[in-house]
Amino acid sequence: MKKKTKSQIAHEKLRKMILAGQFSGKYAWSLRSLAEKFKMSVVPITEAVRRLEQDGLLVVHPQRGISIQHLTVSQLRQANVVREGIEIQAARIVARKRCKETIDELMKIAERLKALIEQNKTAQISITDYKLHKKLVDASDNDILVETYEKLLTLSMITTEAAGISSFGQRDKPQEFQDHIALIKAIGSGDPEKAEKAVRDHIASDAD
Repeated sequence: MKKKTKSQIAHEKLRKMILAGQFSGKYAWSLRSLAEKFKMSVVPITEAVRRLEQDGLLVVHPQRGISIQHLTVSQLRQANVVREGIEIQAARIVARKRCKETIDELMKIAERLKALIEQNKTAQISITDYKLHKKLVDASDNDILVETYEKLLTLSMITTEAAGISSFGQRDKPQEFQDHIALIKAIGSGDPEKAEKAVRDHIASDAD
């Protein structure tokens, strides 16, 4: 396996910070303070921040600091439409692959989700839900789908979190777990049509 560059490592750490809400304070971070946090030079931090800025996740304000980007309500709706299309295509691709290892990994994430739901750990529930959906798209092995989905999902998450909206807050949480199980089983059936319908049903239940 090719060793990751410092810039790639910094990029991953910054994405985790974004998802963990550590960029919620306006201009809370500078390139230098991030370099000190990660114990790196400013160069890889600058490269990583530039990538995230190009992705629309961060905004660099000269002499002030770095803030997180948020979608407008209209942009969020548009992003969710694209996300739905990506998840449907990924589910169809993964269903055709009939990879037991992928289905088993999705089931493991779903079981972790169930445990978190039972413990009512809302913040961790959202992150685990993110991991499950991302794992599905990653399993498509389509780089363009994966890159686009990751960007849109991250933007959607930070926008809803900033607005104080929990993706699970208004749903029946045990039913949410069952919906995920039904989705995974449909994909595991190897039938692309069944997998697509399960994704559409899952998204429709989220919107209710």
